[in-house]
This record gives sequence, C-alpha cells and structure tokens, in this order.
Amino acid sequence: MTRKAAGEEPLPEEDPSNPIFKPIPEPSRLGSFLITNRMANYCNQINGYATDLKAS
Repeated sequence: MTRKAAGEEPLPEEDPSNPIFKPIPEPSRLGSFLITNRMANYCNQINGYATDLKAS
C-alpha cells in the first residue's frame, strides 16, 4: 500500500545536493580483475595437485 493511499504524507525525493544522499562509488574494476585472476590461478594449482595425487 502506498503512503498516499494510506493517507500519509509522501516521502521527500532524494536531493542529490544533500550530503546524506551522496552516490556510492563504483568498485575498482582493476581490483576485481586482479582478485579474479588470483583465484583462477589458485584453482588451477589445486587442480594440478589433485591430478598429480590421483595419478600416483
């Protein structure tokens, strides 16, 4: 149920000039890329070790 239908005052619109409503910065793409590559390398190492153990 909307506030207007309930007889309540509508909430004020967010004012972009108000410091309370400052936008959230985008996360670093470089940081995400580096973490993703590190995880992929780690997974490849684990797969290699598991394959070596299975073969012996």
